[in-house]
Amino acid sequence: MPGHGVDKDQFINWLDFADRMARMARPGLSGTTKARLVRSVGRSVRAAVARHGLEAFADWDGAPYPEDLFEDLLVDEGLLSRDARGGVRGETGLLALCCVKAGFDLAVSPSAGVVSEEFDVGLIRRMYPDGAPAFVTDHLDATGIDLSTAASGQRVWL
Repeated sequence: MPGHGVDKDQFINWLDFADRMARMARPGLSGTTKARLVRSVGRSVRAAVARHGLEAFADWDGAPYPEDLFEDLLVDEGLLSRDARGGVRGETGLLALCCVKAGFDLAVSPSAGVVSEEFDVGLIRRMYPDGAPAFVTDHLDATGIDLSTAASGQRVWL
């Protein structure tokens, strides 16, 4: 619910989705890079919630602005770096940020969403080999995608 923060179930779903996405996205990453990605996704979500509390995260566009929080945490983790204009660089860090935001948008409150070349039905199926939970299938249904019949290569907006 906008304005009410994240409840414990939403937090668990957010963290689980982001973790699964980090583990399954970009299969070609080296084992070391994949491990850093997964570790950083979990750490950044937990650290942001520890610093600001669940109530601070009512929606992605709320205050404090989550993207800035997560960028700072991922810079601290060494997955992102700041350029001279204050922007961020780092392919693995940007993927981590996408995992965190997609998990938030599905588990808590949809916002502008995240789209990527690699976010497709096949990724969701790899993330949930025993079937996706309702918060995922409900979102996909609302965007016109039936997970049980869609082609694996069909892009998804998360």
